[in-house]
Amino acid sequence: MAMFELRGCIKREHMESKRNKVYNETINRANDCLLYRRFDECLTICLESVKAWRNFTENENVARAMETIVAVTVQAYAELGRWQEVLPFVTQVYNGIEDCPPLIAQL
Repeated sequence: MAMFELRGCIKREHMESKRNKVYNETINRANDCLLYRRFDECLTICLESVKAWRNFTENENVARAMETIVAVTVQAYAELGRWQEVLPFVTQVYNGIEDCPPLIAQL
């Protein structure tokens, strides 16, 4: 029985590592779009990521990735001169501004 538990644990760790890699790659792609002034593309990547990750934020790694991608989204909106969309976006992601992380509230 202990061998099956160990295999399950190793499998979960491997899957978690793969997911973290995907989160990091996505964040890097969005950041690259910001750097190269491809703001519409950045916004598309960010909004798709938020939609895909929204239901998994109880996981600490996903919550951190979500916070980062939301910050990049806010930057993309700002670069596009679409500030009026930031508050509704943040409110939707965090179910209210009072529940958003301090980093996002400071933006």
